[in-house]
Amino acid sequence: MRRLLILALLCAGCGGSPQSTAPTEPPPVAVSQAVVQAGQLPEYLELTGHLRSLDRAEISSKISGRVDAVRVREGDRVTAGMPLVVLDARDLNAQVVQASAQIEVASASLKESQTSVGLTSADVSTALRNAQQGVIQAEAEEAKARADLADARLNLEREKSLFKQDAVPKIQVEQAELRARLAERTVESARASVKVARQQVELARANQSRQQLSLDQVGGARAGVTAAQAGLNTALVMQEYAVLSSPIDGYVIQRAVEPGQIVGPGDPPLLTVVDNSRLELLASAPESFAAFFKPGMAAEVTTDLYPERKFSGRIRQLVPSADPSTHAVKLRLEVSDRGRLFDGTYVKARLKVRNHVGLLVPRLAVQRRKDEVYVMLVEGDKARKQTVKVAFEGPTQAIVTEGLKSGAAVVTAGSEGLTDGQKIKVESQ
Repeated sequence: MRRLLILALLCAGCGGSPQSTAPTEPPPVAVSQAVVQAGQLPEYLELTGHLRSLDRAEISSKISGRVDAVRVREGDRVTAGMPLVVLDARDLNAQVVQASAQIEVASASLKESQTSVGLTSADVSTALRNAQQGVIQAEAEEAKARADLADARLNLEREKSLFKQDAVPKIQVEQAELRARLAERTVESARASVKVARQQVELARANQSRQQLSLDQVGGARAGVTAAQAGLNTALVMQEYAVLSSPIDGYVIQRAVEPGQIVGPGDPPLLTVVDNSRLELLASAPESFAAFFKPGMAAEVTTDLYPERKFSGRIRQLVPSADPSTHAVKLRLEVSDRGRLFDGTYVKARLKVRNHVGLLVPRLAVQRRKDEVYVMLVEGDKARKQTVKVAFEGPTQAIVTEGLKSGAAVVTAGSEGLTDGQKIKVESQ
């Protein structure tokens, strides 16, 4: 009985509640810190695009004709004045020969008038009829030339209007101007021919009365020589157009013509020649940076063609216009090179636009939560939250203008998730 009582007491002692333990404090968070110092941080702007040669020539034909020969291929080096494309010039050569013969005839007529050679009555009557017929023919040719000139001038005005609307390339305006000038020369030549024909009539009538040639008639003969010379000059110009030469030194980068092809004014360029010694990057930049761009401003240019090389560039021009839809302005940067870069190369240009001054803080220290920007200060063994104003952020550092003082220590690595007043342990600077 006594033994049972002892066991009951022991069991009652075992069934009691266990002793409660006191709560433990969480261990400090391991962090790194950095000391805030005054300084400045440069802001860079990166622009991209393709290089374009500043000296570029697109070779087109000013006359219609069949291509006789193409003397270059893409990649060939050419020099200024070098013939590149030759057209079939047989008709043009014949026109030169004909114009030269007309000069000889006009010169002979002048010589005859100057020597005052007399003629028989029959010869004079025949000469008068021929001269009168010549006036009719010359006046008809002058009327046609004037009509052609009016058409050429109307076409020129139309091409100028379309060019102002960016509807046609500039070469079409130049070709229209050329046709107008040629039409003017034709009118002048026809007018001179009419004058000569009329003077020939006067000469024939004067011969009917067996009078000597007057000084005015001699002047008419001289006008005939002048008209013939103008015709020869026109034929020589057209003959020159049969040979298409390069206006610059450079390389052929595009060829769109083959022997036997029919070409003419208004066709796409037959050849494109560029000089890669002077290259330009035309790039777009945010209009908010426009005030910082100045002619001569330096740029660092890189390309994937030469990953280890850096090329120098400078702002050549800021185009004084902004795109209202993209709010961007255009910059022209001239890129210096020693023969490695070329037309069409894709490049990146890095410009230093300004320096931001303030307190330098590692970017890792800057935290954001909703609209709040803050850092965690190191105060003894605790972290203290401090709201700051960040003026600019670079790749690794930020500029803070409000909320900190120089010399303050901020948490860098390990700041994520820290709360105000939480214990920390600084393990590295």
